[in-house]
Amino acid sequence: MRIAPAVLFAVLIPSLPVASQEVIPHPTKLAARAGEFQITARTVIWTDRASASVGRQLALYLEPATGFTFRVVTGGAVPPRAIALRQDASLKRLGAEGYALEIRPGSVVARAPGNAGLFYAAQTIRQLLPPEVFREAPVTGVPWRMPALSIEDRPRFAWRGGHLDVARHFMPKEFVKKYIDLLALHKFNVFHWHLTEDQGWRIEIKQYPRLTEVGAWRKETLVGRNRKPGEAQYDGKRHGGFYTQEDAREIVAYAKARYIDVIPEIEMPGHAMAAIAAIA
Repeated sequence: MRIAPAVLFAVLIPSLPVASQEVIPHPTKLAARAGEFQITARTVIWTDRASASVGRQLALYLEPATGFTFRVVTGGAVPPRAIALRQDASLKRLGAEGYALEIRPGSVVARAPGNAGLFYAAQTIRQLLPPEVFREAPVTGVPWRMPALSIEDRPRFAWRGGHLDVARHFMPKEFVKKYIDLLALHKFNVFHWHLTEDQGWRIEIKQYPRLTEVGAWRKETLVGRNRKPGEAQYDGKRHGGFYTQEDAREIVAYAKARYIDVIPEIEMPGHAMAAIAAIA
């Protein structure tokens, strides 16, 4: 009997617990427990004073789909059946971005050396909930449950980057923020922002306004791959756009609030036809 490669792979590689498959990237340590924790309208998010901003961000993440308005409590006693976030210096061995997460039927406790780790713990909480939690409108009839488990995690790589090429095809500020949100959800910490190319100059330089007046626009775009001379096809649609300096500051601040560094790519002297066109 011949066994298909996919089946053979499944036989040879032990299957991971369902909960571990839902957490991206896979945690350093994960142990499943009995039971589950359910988020309800009465669930409170508790934080220590140093972690209040992460608690508020977690509430903002969870409120649209659940329809609940979460009470975020800072300091004092931890309420029963709460989601608790707190800094814990004893976990310094996990590094600045590591965290420990304990989910029990009666409580959720996230601990980390600093707020970056707590932010990543919050992303894991989101991933463990039903996928409807990522809707930006209320979803009814969904029990907002997480499996009980114990996680200890730290990133394997210090630089975890995602690249977005807005130079060849402009993408509006709102799309860039959405992309940053997706990076944050998957615990990336670097946003590589490709701002200049032959096909377009996308960042405002006030001393040189023609870079965006001319270099940020093209009358049409090539359809498909390059063809022989005279056979190229174009879509006939003007395309372009750029980010003002205020836009850039807003995006950098948005990324910083999600523990992501922005690395701009501005190429010189190569790949600079958009800039050369602005000089002509």
